[in-house]
Amino acid sequence: MTTYNVVSPGAMVAGQAEDISVILSNFQAIAAVLNGNLDNSNLAPGAAIVPSKLAGYPALSSVFLRGDGAWAAAGDKPSQEAFSNVSAANTDAPAPVSSLAIYEVSAGGGTLRSVGAPVSTARLVIRNWEGSSAFTILDGDGGVPLGNRLNVRGAGNIVLSPGDSIEFFWDGTWQEIDRNVANVGAMTLIQEIIRQTDGTIDFTGIPQIYKHLRLEVMACGTNGGNSEQLVGRLNNLSGASDYMSRGANVTDYNNRGFLGVITGGNMYGSNGISGHVVIEIPYYKEIKKHAMMGHYDSKVDNAGNAASDFSVGDQDSMFISGSLGAVTQITLFGHATANLKTSSRAALYGIV
Repeated sequence: MTTYNVVSPGAMVAGQAEDISVILSNFQAIAAVLNGNLDNSNLAPGAAIVPSKLAGYPALSSVFLRGDGAWAAAGDKPSQEAFSNVSAANTDAPAPVSSLAIYEVSAGGGTLRSVGAPVSTARLVIRNWEGSSAFTILDGDGGVPLGNRLNVRGAGNIVLSPGDSIEFFWDGTWQEIDRNVANVGAMTLIQEIIRQTDGTIDFTGIPQIYKHLRLEVMACGTNGGNSEQLVGRLNNLSGASDYMSRGANVTDYNNRGFLGVITGGNMYGSNGISGHVVIEIPYYKEIKKHAMMGHYDSKVDNAGNAASDFSVGDQDSMFISGSLGAVTQITLFGHATANLKTSSRAALYGIV
């Protein structure tokens, strides 16, 4: 307890000559208390000292002052914070405010390369909200401050499909400590297209965040026959080597290969039947030959017999191009009229 008591009060009487040494002694006593000796006894009850004046005040609602004088998390209650968009490439997220924060991403399709540095130790959960497109966590990507980069376990980037999550811990850098991601080989729907009128089916801006692609088609051509050939063009190019082709021959059907047999206009008009073609494109991002595997089955009249005849085939296809590069666009149509019938549909999936 440090208090100030007036020195020699009897020597300081109104109307008497003053001894300057008494006044000096009082000033010295006051200084001795104020300069480093104030304690709890000097503060009035209910003095309402503002906490922000305390040393090390973190301005975080999720922490408290521990008995050892350190600011610490108040518990494991997470705080959802306002960051939800990873639809662009090289997205940089802001620093979390809470010491245990959740970023719920509802707009995916892009890449996340960094998160801002928090003011103290923090844990951050990044979750791809159900219904969002997949997005990619870039592993220690350059172009941002070293501490802000996201360091994942192992080598390579991490694709977060809807429902997946990953957790990082900050102690000067962001380090992965946990993840809940889909198994390798899991598929994510990129887009489904249903023709409302006759025309082509065109997948554009295919995200470059998956390992492989899978294409499922239920379609009918617009020609007047019973069968049709499904043609697939890549990256909006029109050279002979820019079409997906069943087998090695890419010059079938007007210098275009084909993917499989679908039904023609007659079969659709009389029976409402579509052909089914499934194609997988491994390593679609690589700038080289892209081998494909596929299957087709169609209810077509192959030999002028009953409409219950089926055409079924399995194929190991290949499209060949020295300059095609990564697949970013796939256009589907029938070989005879370059269109597909109304209600034809296709779904494009990304495979992790």
